[in-house]
Amino acid sequence: MKRIIVLLALLLAAPCFAEEVQSPHYCNDEAEWTKWRALISKYPTDDPLWSAYALRVGLCDMVIKEEIGTDRAITLFDRYLNALKNRAANLELQEALKKKGSEI
Repeated sequence: MKRIIVLLALLLAAPCFAEEVQSPHYCNDEAEWTKWRALISKYPTDDPLWSAYALRVGLCDMVIKEEIGTDRAITLFDRYLNALKNRAANLELQEALKKKGSEI
């Protein structure tokens, strides 16, 4: 259940890459990096969170170096977030079924 909460916290706390990367300052926005560092400090063993952070770092680096277009970065980040949402929903469903099974 804790993992579900962490995944949902990530999804709620992480700004949508599609909205933010279009700003030339997104990847240089210290306030956003501070939020991400706070999340990874709070959840140091949460692999999905660290993966999202690493993806953000890599995509920003590639966008800044013009190795990848903004649209492609948006697509990649959105796909990852959608996968996390699906995973969180599946974990939540599994927990609910497990709980219901123990009540019978």
